[in-house]
Amino acid sequence: MSSRAIANGWPVAAGNPFPLIIKPPPLFLGLPLVTPLSGDTVTTFFAIDPKVTNGTITAHVWLANGLVIGNGASIVPGAGNDGQLVRRVTAVGDDGTTISIQSLPVTVTASAAALTQDNTLAGSDTAKANNNAWMARYQALEARATALGVL
Repeated sequence: MSSRAIANGWPVAAGNPFPLIIKPPPLFLGLPLVTPLSGDTVTTFFAIDPKVTNGTITAHVWLANGLVIGNGASIVPGAGNDGQLVRRVTAVGDDGTTISIQSLPVTVTASAAALTQDNTLAGSDTAKANNNAWMARYQALEARATALGVL
């Protein structure tokens, strides 16, 4: 006689009235969402990760053109990371299996050249002239307001 019995069609160990419990695999309830849908390499992108049933989210990463560039809730892609940006989420199920899902790609364009001391108007004759013109307008307005007793 076998030490295994059958209960309600399920194999059970001798003396165990409960059937073998099989845990369901993990399942994502949607895709990760990324906002905004497009921007440049200095735009801050945010993600909302989906819920997972029968498991726990264990990792979430940002990929620019397939390469991992970060893992926080938001990311600024940075120079050289223009192209496609996606959010990948990984979960481990109660049954031990690992699954991943990723967002639809968003478009990242190269940003304008970063401003440096060499390519800004700071210190240029144009900036000084504009600043002087606005200062003259402000001083004239201030003098007029004082003469009218407003200040």
